[in-house]
Amino acid sequence: MKQRILCRTLLVCLGLGCAAAAGKAHGAAGEYRPLVVVSLASYQKLVGDFSRVVGPRPTALVQGLLAAVHRVPIDPRTLAPVGLDPRRPWGLVMETDGQTFPLYGFVPVTDLGTLLAGPVRARKVRPPAEGVYQIKFQGRTWHVGQRGPWALLASSRPGLASVPADPERVLKDMPRSYDLAVRVVLKNLPADTRDVARRWIDEQHHLLLDRQPGESAVEFALRNALADQGLRRAADLAVEGDSLLAGLSLDLRTRSLIADAEVTYRRGSEMAQGLAAPSKAKTDFAGFLVPDAALTGVWTGEIARMPLYQLLTLVDAGVGPLLEGPSGRAGRDLWQAIRTALVDQSVDGGVLGVVRPGGATLAVGGDVADAAAVRRALENLAEAVERQPALARAVVWQQDAARYRGVHFHLLSIPLDAKAKDRQGLARAFGKSVDVVVGIGDGRLYVAAGRHPLELLKQAIRGSQGRTAGKRPPVYFCLKPAPVVRLLADLSQGEDRTRLAFVANLLEQPSTGDRVRLTGVPVTRGMHLRLEIEEGVFRAAVLGMLGNPPPGK
Repeated sequence: MKQRILCRTLLVCLGLGCAAAAGKAHGAAGEYRPLVVVSLASYQKLVGDFSRVVGPRPTALVQGLLAAVHRVPIDPRTLAPVGLDPRRPWGLVMETDGQTFPLYGFVPVTDLGTLLAGPVRARKVRPPAEGVYQIKFQGRTWHVGQRGPWALLASSRPGLASVPADPERVLKDMPRSYDLAVRVVLKNLPADTRDVARRWIDEQHHLLLDRQPGESAVEFALRNALADQGLRRAADLAVEGDSLLAGLSLDLRTRSLIADAEVTYRRGSEMAQGLAAPSKAKTDFAGFLVPDAALTGVWTGEIARMPLYQLLTLVDAGVGPLLEGPSGRAGRDLWQAIRTALVDQSVDGGVLGVVRPGGATLAVGGDVADAAAVRRALENLAEAVERQPALARAVVWQQDAARYRGVHFHLLSIPLDAKAKDRQGLARAFGKSVDVVVGIGDGRLYVAAGRHPLELLKQAIRGSQGRTAGKRPPVYFCLKPAPVVRLLADLSQGEDRTRLAFVANLLEQPSTGDRVRLTGVPVTRGMHLRLEIEEGVFRAAVLGMLGNPPPGK
């Protein structure tokens, strides 16, 4: 899990610098300034924190791989590779003078020759030439040499000479509380190369993922939507961003993995002005906060607009394959009306997901700008159903099916063909049909799908009236993965079912924490997001990746 988070962070952060380097910078060269700075805590801190939360087994496995595959001996006193200084941090820096983007790194060592002696004998690393090694990693050749207590890395041999005499000084502004931290100083990216970076990122859309064998249309659409969202956020940062700080740490007090991201935008930019716009301070959807639910959350104010937009884009991807063709046009129009109504209003809403034996239900509520537009789309959907006799016989549509506390509910029951490959999973989860409920009130919109969605919406509406969310941040989501993974295991087959069931068993074991939380708060001209993964979930994820579930279990 840590590796995946690191990869995503570096793809967004280093991608901006690499994108700029891919184009031609214009103007005179100036003083070199840091563009991307990556700091890694000392080996001692990393191993100690990781072992306290996950246990000694994963650490021992990594050390065993180093010794067996790369022939790197481990010091029994420090449990660090021989030749590595385990007490000091590591660093990686990309600089720019407006024209070039040199990259260098530094690793604390006591003796580089001792550290690399095993890999050289194993022919993993070339023998040194005049004290300089060449190491190939991820398609890039690094030139590595020792200067004092540091092993210096550069992309060229001359680049080693330009590394600062005391490279650790570049880390003085990096937070020491993180095990891994990445700072992107976007204000040091030359103005003309911002546009180069944006265009380079835009061109990557054609590199979106290929459909995997056995992958449903919905799963494929969701994966592509996630990739597309990541590219769009990177493009926004390239144009309007001022700085980005991302960090990973293990909180030993709460025994949780913490991932932070703080983004600030240029003064006067569209994003900075949007985040500073007046908005609601308290949510009217506190009833969606249910402690034992598989998913619960609320979002309030302009800071929540971007996460809401991303969530709606994912729903776009999931809904599209289910409403393909002429028969699905009215359904697509209804969804677009709901989407527009949610986005165009001051943001306030909530989400609630429950997983029961044999199925699940997801409910969403929010303020809307134009409830009448949604009502008209519902009427058009009803007329479309009536015009298609075959659809009218298969689909159950109830206009004004119920009324509760000023909200009018409309019910649509969609048949599921268990023989259709893309819908087999849905059929196993929800039976012969999926019930969808749309509720419209005074400036409010509610949508729920799954089994017994009307009852869940009534519960959320009842709980929202006269209740506050307490001291929750304006963006708050809480996920309980165990029931979700168990449901996915029940819906899967073959190896996927075995692997998911193995992870579900790990998640269901008693532990000190079984939640994942995402929170967001505003900062000056930006936002701060925090992802907290509690110990039980973190341990299950790590052991699930390392473990080998028994066949058929």
